[in-house]
Amino acid sequence: MKPSKKGAINQRLAQPATLMEERFRDFLETSADWLWETDLEQRYTFYSGGGPMELGQRPEGRLRRDLLQEIGVEPKDLPETIASYMVEERPFRDLEYHFDRPDGSRVWVRLSGKPVYDREGRLVAYRGSARNVTDARIAEHQLAERHARYQSIFANAVEGIYRTAMDGRYLEVNPALARMHGFDSVEEFLQTFPYSIDMYADPRDRGRVVRLAMRRGALRGFEAYALRRDGSRFLMSETCWPVYSPNGRILGFEGLVEDITDRKRAEQALEQARNEALEASRAKSDFLAHISHELRTPLNAVIGYSDAMLAQLFGPLGNDRYEEYCQHIRDSGLHLLSIITNILDLSKVEAGQLVLRPEDCDLVEAAQSALRLVEHLAHERGVRASLRDMPEFLPFIGDPLAVRQILVNLLSNAIRFTPPPGRVWLTGRQRDGQCQISVIDEGIGMTQDEISQALLPFRQVDNPMTRSAAGTGLGLSLVKGLAEAHGGSLEIQSRPGQGTRVTITLGALESIKTIASSPARPPAATDTPAESDNEQSSA
Repeated sequence: MKPSKKGAINQRLAQPATLMEERFRDFLETSADWLWETDLEQRYTFYSGGGPMELGQRPEGRLRRDLLQEIGVEPKDLPETIASYMVEERPFRDLEYHFDRPDGSRVWVRLSGKPVYDREGRLVAYRGSARNVTDARIAEHQLAERHARYQSIFANAVEGIYRTAMDGRYLEVNPALARMHGFDSVEEFLQTFPYSIDMYADPRDRGRVVRLAMRRGALRGFEAYALRRDGSRFLMSETCWPVYSPNGRILGFEGLVEDITDRKRAEQALEQARNEALEASRAKSDFLAHISHELRTPLNAVIGYSDAMLAQLFGPLGNDRYEEYCQHIRDSGLHLLSIITNILDLSKVEAGQLVLRPEDCDLVEAAQSALRLVEHLAHERGVRASLRDMPEFLPFIGDPLAVRQILVNLLSNAIRFTPPPGRVWLTGRQRDGQCQISVIDEGIGMTQDEISQALLPFRQVDNPMTRSAAGTGLGLSLVKGLAEAHGGSLEIQSRPGQGTRVTITLGALESIKTIASSPARPPAATDTPAESDNEQSSA
């Protein structure tokens, strides 16, 4: 049967209403909001669902006051606040409340509503929406915390901090920057220096800072003079970097400023003190070198004449005691000449005037030569000195005279400080392209403090053997300087009563080298005994 015309019209009218209802429900299901309606007593007459589970599935018929009280909503007077709007028939928007769940988490809700009237214009209900804004409130809280931390750092930083626009106008400065320029407040600073260019003693420096910061991405440690409130200047160190928008456009600049006036003065004072110390050291070395030269000339004459008298070149001396006296004169002259030579060499090292001339040499041969030179001393002291574990050939490129002086000084020290019938060994090897030579003794040994003292020029360790042994305390100082001149080092291992081992590491000299004067470095020193043979104390 064919439908009537009236029925067809009603069906077409019903279709848009159904479609609108479907759309409305879809919007509700996909929205973060939920809808509600209450009567004038705030009893729920409609709830769309979708709110926090604490509101229940079907709160219709319940009073808002009772429901909110059950879940512990704050502020507690929210129903009264809504009632005041209802009395005045006013809409309300974004009234916020929160409550805590059993797990300790907090839920935040924003509520909005408007009055509803019947056909006669009488207020009959309120309708509105609500939204869970917990995530937004957490984000706001975190942002507020970060901002508070930033403001605390910004306000309390020791360094000056600033932000400027592209035209150089200050957007923000911290109190430290204002104080640095002699102002009591940020406001006073900005009144006097509204633009960053104003604070420079030379305005061109700001342009340099900006250009370098843009070219490098960030500029660090730019030093320039800045102006104080009273017109005086101070030296500052500035760090600056450009600030970009998300699309890559430069918005301005940020930077840090540090007053380095006191630091620079301290550096200059330190440099001046260092230069004065170096100059005093050079003057001392020059004086010692001059005196040494002056003393060597008459000493050579004394030694030469005593040799001639001992040889009786011009006839007999006439008495045997004269010959004994001449021998004492000669020995004393040679001892004094040795001391003067050491002083002269050490002064050359300190003054940077000692020239080393590299040659191909054999360290085994140099060791044997050094042993021959100290043979007489070893015999007098009742000490046996010999080579041990030495290869047949130990090639080396260095100054042979300096190397022999190193070995003679170390052997002499070892013999002097080893009681009879002790032993002294000299051993050597190649390691990692360098030569290592060790002098080992069964002497009195040293503590760590005594090692440090023995390495100082003109200093000796205070013990009975040092008081009875001849020496000036120059031996190890000179050895250390000569070893370092060869690109090497000196290491001492010692224990009191067990002996000492002094190890010299020598690097090859590639060309003629003049020792440059430099501050003394402490040697490597350990407490480890050198196997069964330990090493020696220094004069």
